[in-house]
Amino acid sequence: MREMTAKTVKKTLQQAINAVKKLETSSFKEEVDKYRLIGYLSSVSSQVIDKHDTEKRLDEIEKILSEEEEKKIA
Repeated sequence: MREMTAKTVKKTLQQAINAVKKLETSSFKEEVDKYRLIGYLSSVSSQVIDKHDTEKRLDEIEKILSEEEEKKIA
């Protein structure tokens, strides 16, 4: 099994959104439910992107701090 990264989660969510967009609906309620689901999946996707960006920035900060610490020790 592949490790789930932010990139794979984003890709999976995009595929799910595209699949939901293609669903045929036969009633107004189903149409509303379809767009509700697309909104929910879009919201989750946005949260994943935000958390991924934050994690990336923190990793960069930790790397810089680690390099600075190594310079102090040397």
